[in-house]
Amino acid sequence: MTDLLHLLDREAPEIRKSSDLRARRAWSRDCWPLYQIRYWERPIEHLPAVVAWPDSTEAVAKLYRIASEHGVSVTPICSGSGVVGGGVPESGGLVVDLKFLDRKLEIHGEDGVAIAEAGMNGQVLEDRLNASGYTCGHFPSSIMMSSPGGWLAARGAGQLSTRYGTFPDRVRGCRWVWPDGTIEDLTCDGANDGLLELLTGSEGTMGAATEVRFRIDPLPEARLFSAWSFRTVAEAVNAMRRLLQAGVRPAAVRLYDPLDALLHRSLRKGPVPEAEQVSGGITAQQHELPGGKLLRRVIRMGLQSPGPAQALAERLSPTSMLVLMFEGPGESVRWQYNTANQLLEGSGLSLGDAPARAWYQKRYSITGKQAALVQAGAFFDTMEVAFSWADLVRGYEAVRAALRGQVLLMAHISHVYPDGGCIYFTFTGYRPDRFENERHYREVWRLALDAVASVGGTVTHHHGVGVLKARWLPGEWQGGYTWLKLAKHAIDPQQIANPGKLGL
Repeated sequence: MTDLLHLLDREAPEIRKSSDLRARRAWSRDCWPLYQIRYWERPIEHLPAVVAWPDSTEAVAKLYRIASEHGVSVTPICSGSGVVGGGVPESGGLVVDLKFLDRKLEIHGEDGVAIAEAGMNGQVLEDRLNASGYTCGHFPSSIMMSSPGGWLAARGAGQLSTRYGTFPDRVRGCRWVWPDGTIEDLTCDGANDGLLELLTGSEGTMGAATEVRFRIDPLPEARLFSAWSFRTVAEAVNAMRRLLQAGVRPAAVRLYDPLDALLHRSLRKGPVPEAEQVSGGITAQQHELPGGKLLRRVIRMGLQSPGPAQALAERLSPTSMLVLMFEGPGESVRWQYNTANQLLEGSGLSLGDAPARAWYQKRYSITGKQAALVQAGAFFDTMEVAFSWADLVRGYEAVRAALRGQVLLMAHISHVYPDGGCIYFTFTGYRPDRFENERHYREVWRLALDAVASVGGTVTHHHGVGVLKARWLPGEWQGGYTWLKLAKHAIDPQQIANPGKLGL
């Protein structure tokens, strides 16, 4: 630790850095929920030796060059909001925090592209684009605590990806720092398309982007909403497939299963309190809910045997709910809206536009419910996986069967495309002993991802692979994973770039 700090002080004195224990602890993990379980009773693992805060591409490159020459591992991180361990410095070494690369934003309206530094906060980026009449078109739930560098690294997808595409769909180039410290500007010009595809989603294992070039769109002229109820998830999935394959492209398409629909309806009772709102409608408050110790006790009792609670909740809300939002040029939005209504009539029950408007108003809301679960000692996590249309309902049922009686489980289909969609599962569980709680958490993930793989689904859609999902990647990619390892070895022969992520 001291040696690395002295080395960096000698060779890069102008770059801010620290080996203070508080900094090392703060940058020892990302937002992977596993660390909520471990935090209280385990010593912190994977402490970096040094954390550095470069403020330019050249400074990032200098840090990589020094690390490469001395065999020091490098973990790049932007906002630290990842949930699969992609930002965990498993080999210690150097953490390179890119959040001070947040100044540059070039808007090229005629070309329909913008260039932003990798560490710029997502909401700040969107606000600055809006002021010039444009949108990034990328709206992850984490927009207030994520940035373009992380979106590229994890192959992010926003809530409106059916209209605007995922972030990889929007990437048109980047400024890249290779593990040896070389800087290269890459653009989608035909020659570099394959290389950009390789680097997008590489999670720091092949270097890091310091600037990202991406498509922008004019701000939408119009926005319309509708919501529908269906007797079963299967009926709703079939209706969604018909929409997409008929050429309808709502900006948002979200299908809530019965339990998630029940929660959604409860959340839209009343407006978001004005005192709790910040930019983008995000609720900033996180507090302990009324009831204190009694509430925590009830949560623990319910989650130790979640089967009855799951069954009761699903009886209270037997139907699924489809939420649609359309935006863009006025004439196109009206055509999309009318066509969707015509296709859905007869297969679902119209709920009007209120549920969809409520979703849009509160789409970033963070309530105290999640905090109460963690305070009670429970774990709370989400899993985003994807399937073809033919396998989507089977995948949904396979995961439900695998986790029945293990956790309280709900799901919504959050991103859809002409050939399939992403299911976003939310689950919470509890075991009284902290070590048993961690074992149970890992077992839940194993059961769930084994079920996904058994149906032919992909184990990640937009959160990345990180450490959490790495063991399933070789089986999914098969021969392609061998080529990925060969590419990693060619690009990073010193094996210093974010070791352990993607299983590399």
